[in-house]
Amino acid sequence: MPKISKISTYGADPKMTTLARFVRSTMDPDNDLAKKVQQYRRKLWSLTYSGISVKDAKDKIKWMKKSLPLYMVGAICEGGHAMEHVVKKTGWIALDIDAGDNEHLTDAEAVRDAVGKLDFIAFAGLSVSGKGVWALLKVEDPQQQPQHYEQIKKDFEYFGITLDSSKGANANDKRFYSFDPNAYVADEFDVYDRLPQNKKVREKFHKANNSLSLNDSDKYGAAAFSDEIDTLSRTANGNRNNQLFKSTASLAQLVAGGVLNKTEVANTLYDTARSIGLKDYEIKTTIKSGFRAGMKEPRQPAPNSRAKPLPKKDRRSNAKCETKKLRQNGDTALENYPDEWDEITLEKGSQEYQEATRAMISDASPKELEEFYTL
Repeated sequence: MPKISKISTYGADPKMTTLARFVRSTMDPDNDLAKKVQQYRRKLWSLTYSGISVKDAKDKIKWMKKSLPLYMVGAICEGGHAMEHVVKKTGWIALDIDAGDNEHLTDAEAVRDAVGKLDFIAFAGLSVSGKGVWALLKVEDPQQQPQHYEQIKKDFEYFGITLDSSKGANANDKRFYSFDPNAYVADEFDVYDRLPQNKKVREKFHKANNSLSLNDSDKYGAAAFSDEIDTLSRTANGNRNNQLFKSTASLAQLVAGGVLNKTEVANTLYDTARSIGLKDYEIKTTIKSGFRAGMKEPRQPAPNSRAKPLPKKDRRSNAKCETKKLRQNGDTALENYPDEWDEITLEKGSQEYQEATRAMISDASPKELEEFYTL
């Protein structure tokens, strides 16, 4: 049961509590604090109904909000609540989706429910005013919380949501108690492991680097990685999910062979798939399926492998989930790419085969579906 810090009244020293106790209290209608929140919301509504702006109304009754306790979900503090008082970072982050930053989102409850569908969200509820949303997630590396948060903001921007940039980056960020009996609580959730890509990492994996700092295996992996990512980024609508599966399975073979890093491969595939318009749920399903298939067949570069450009060829998809070595004109490919790696063999009726088939069907054009079912 993760421990966090609680500040009973605004300006008081922090005490220790648990995250579970905090979350349960925000959903309890019999909690005295819940009644305070409801009073605050009624007063806020009354003021805005009379013609006062929401901002001015909040300023007018900020004393009511300050009577509520604050929680630091990201830290355990002793003797104060500044960064120097942090004795442990928990890895938990409280996100704040403020209504003022998202005027196009007029239904806070709908936003809460939509945010709750994200795999990495553990909790989502209404803010103190009832007009915004706050949510909980856990990051993989508490020491890199600011970097994690930068990527989280970018991820939410993809969904058209602007996060409050003043809260979330620091372990000792505080948030007021709020009340929402219909808050979303996840049965299970993914730990958030995404970080902004380092420039050097991008250079290494997005182009065939022939510098002396890379050995043959590194050069081979960089060329293969760059080639698959470039191919995926060029894939037209109607074949994107199928290509994502093929590229993932191909690169997963190199991950299994120790040539590439799994996290970097998965994150880059994820970002690229998003950039071409695939949805979050289908991206994750397809990448997981591709990794399951590819990791079963580890591969490493053949002796003296080199990356050279090949002439333009047709990469039209088919039902065999092939990973072709032919690329667009000017792109890189591996000269000694073994023929047996061109095709990922999936046993018919297996989970991987069914998932790959669903991926192709869900993203196929009417013409491709007709061809698929007549094979």
